[in-house]
Amino acid sequence: GGSMLSFAGKRVLVTGASKGIGRACSVRLVELGAHVIALGRDGGQLRELEGLAKSEAGSVQAVVADASDAAALAATLEAEAGEVDHLVNNAGVALNAPFLEVSAADWDATLGVNTRAALLCGQYAAKSMIRREVAGSIVNVSSQAAFVALDEHAAYCASKAAMDALTRQMALELGPFGIRTNSVNPTVTL
Repeated sequence: GGSMLSFAGKRVLVTGASKGIGRACSVRLVELGAHVIALGRDGGQLRELEGLAKSEAGSVQAVVADASDAAALAATLEAEAGEVDHLVNNAGVALNAPFLEVSAADWDATLGVNTRAALLCGQYAAKSMIRREVAGSIVNVSSQAAFVALDEHAAYCASKAAMDALTRQMALELGPFGIRTNSVNPTVTL
């Protein structure tokens, strides 16, 4: 509707953009005029998003990357993402198991996507902002799982609590550059 909100001319990196919250954020940002750098695993979905954006005020650039692979993620950002004015750290994975059965591999994979990727994308985006003296913002999509225990969500809950701690750290250290960092903590969404 008659929103005064505009992202015209802004470059916004959205991770986990293939589906769910990340896709919804990407669609809305494009409606508001942003150039969305849509990062995700599903190239088909991302290209569909690119096509969808053609009729909107903004645009979409698909960047296919696996957030669970630290080296590949960093390399792909450097090669393809370009400058970033705002960041939505949304990529997430839930590998659920009873506490007694959580494997080291599932733990590492969960923290890798949910927390480490937020660090790496945050570093990339913040360096771009600082270099150009852009007072941008970073939104980390956390979860109510950061605050409460949920059956069979040990790794997930820990990863989101870690993300909230990382958010506070980013706010503290990036604030002096005029960069705001916040977490949002939704519950399950459609």
